Amino acid sequence: AHASAAKYLARGVDLLPEDAWQTHYELALDLTESLCRTLHVEGAFDEAEAVGQVVMEHAREPADRLGIYSIRAHVLPGTGMQMAEAVATAVEAVATMGIVVEPLGSPEEIPALFGGLMQALGGRSLMELAEGPELTDPGQLALQRLFSSALPPAAMSESPYYVPLLVAGMHHL
Repeated sequence: AHASAAKYLARGVDLLPEDAWQTHYELALDLTESLCRTLHVEGAFDEAEAVGQVVMEHAREPADRLGIYSIRAHVLPGTGMQMAEAVATAVEAVATMGIVVEPLGSPEEIPALFGGLMQALGGRSLMELAEGPELTDPGQLALQRLFSSALPPAAMSESPYYVPLLVAGMHHL
């Protein structure tokens, strides 16, 4: 099914006019990102990376690049890249959105990190957070997907610091 989807998406991208990134931006973005994601699922990593680079070059806003960063963070471990590289991709991506995820120097810093997170949450319980307003901003939703894509590689990495960093970074959403 993915091979057929990749074929149809590639045909759709081919049918776009040369100036599609100026005249049909949303369509060009959606088709090209979908093609990239489908090629990654198919295991055509080099081709997917080339397609993803097109999005990176033409994206108008940093949020429009988050889908490609998310694909990279999710797929890098499956391509033989180190888990730390997948996490670094996510950290780089969120930095483009103005969220700085600082590396931790030692395990002793983790309690302070979570203390700051709890303070930022204003003492609300998990149930209160779950019952809060639904996240609807496209940029924030893309960031949420990106963080979610980076958590498995973070958990499997050699560093115990990545998961707390990503969880703490999510509080910005």
